Amino acid sequence: MVVEDIERIRTDLYSFYKYYVASTFKENLHARHIDVLSAKLLELYRGDFHRLCVAMPPRHSKSSLVTEAFPLWLIFHDPSLNILIVNNSAALSEKFGIALRELVKKYGYEFNLLLSEVKSASTYLMFTDLKGELYPGSIRLVGAGGSITGQDVDMLIIDDPYEGFNDITPGLLEKKIVWFKTIIEQRIEPHTRLILLHTRWNSNDLQGYLMENEAEDYEFISFPALYPDGEPLWPERYTKSELLKKKESLGERLFNAIYQQKPLDDTGDFFNLSKIKWGLPQEGSSILDTCRAWDIASATNNSNDYTVGVKIIKTLNGDYIVSDIVRGKFGDENKRIIQKTARIDTVNTVIVIETGVAAAGKLLFQEWEEQLPGFILEQAIPIHSKVDRATPFKNAILDAKVYFNISDSLVRDAILGEFKSFPEGKHDDIVDAASYAYNYLAHDEENDYTPGFKVIKL
Repeated sequence: MVVEDIERIRTDLYSFYKYYVASTFKENLHARHIDVLSAKLLELYRGDFHRLCVAMPPRHSKSSLVTEAFPLWLIFHDPSLNILIVNNSAALSEKFGIALRELVKKYGYEFNLLLSEVKSASTYLMFTDLKGELYPGSIRLVGAGGSITGQDVDMLIIDDPYEGFNDITPGLLEKKIVWFKTIIEQRIEPHTRLILLHTRWNSNDLQGYLMENEAEDYEFISFPALYPDGEPLWPERYTKSELLKKKESLGERLFNAIYQQKPLDDTGDFFNLSKIKWGLPQEGSSILDTCRAWDIASATNNSNDYTVGVKIIKTLNGDYIVSDIVRGKFGDENKRIIQKTARIDTVNTVIVIETGVAAAGKLLFQEWEEQLPGFILEQAIPIHSKVDRATPFKNAILDAKVYFNISDSLVRDAILGEFKSFPEGKHDDIVDAASYAYNYLAHDEENDYTPGFKVIKL
């Protein structure tokens, strides 16, 4: 390698990224958007501005540049810097910390920089020169819920504060903004550079908040996977046809959010009745799982809510079919109706029962276990607002993943009535029961969590 090439690699972030980081997974890499973003990061480092928001589709190397190459480049050039990287989970922090340690081990010698044994954790890196003298700088990595106190921060990188679609509910969106205002902004000093990197999910996400309230303090840059003329952002890796296949698979709404950085905005009504699909999917599919969730009324007079049991089928194709709804003011007959319905559904249908919290809810659920021996029961605890509980179900409807195979006109009218008036309507029993059933079927088995829904296995 000639001297000019060595100097370019060391001083130019894009060249540094290709040689030291990207070469490990792709040879002869060319990425125009990474070149553009690299230049913007260098402007930030030089002090041309202090705050940068970047919206970019997944798998387009935003993290490998911003969370790996850029901190590495910074610490190689100025080992006095204190860099803090915030990921959405402790597991991701561990992953990126290990990657950075390995890169320092591999290339640090070229820059008179070695890992210090003073801090040997994968998420807290300190450094020495080749003689063993400790540098004052460091790289720390934490999950979004971890502690970020106790040290001055020169460069603060927030890599995707949202875990994904499950974070996009009104309550969780607001919680993330409060976290940013009360935790993150308190760590920002006048000299601190801040990078916010994420995929746009909703107009009320963190970037949306900053654009609305603090736009004068930030530079904003957005990369759509497909430009308006139809050309892909990164044709060397994702062709137009590949992206269009993703669009067909995800649906236009999700594709626009994840890949085009066009946030998911709510429509005039919460559920957008025009998106409701009646009947069955045109393409048949085998049943993967079935669940009936119950919202049980506590009183019997006409002013009180209905007892509602909503049955939903999840197919191998990823569709959800609302196949049956039991609804009525059954009073003392609640127990008998639920038992009868369970026998009709058979033991292949999981039964989800909403209870209260704490000890009272546990005792109530144990009573239901005694009443329904041989059936699979799960306890649903309303840990978030009814709007948060219903949001995943609403999003599935908007994404054309839900079918209502309900022929009874009175039940259809009840569905439309509740959906139209939610969340301000007098009754929301169908919405609540359907949300619990959907959340159970769609919840992440690995994390055992869906917004507004907590499964308690006794």
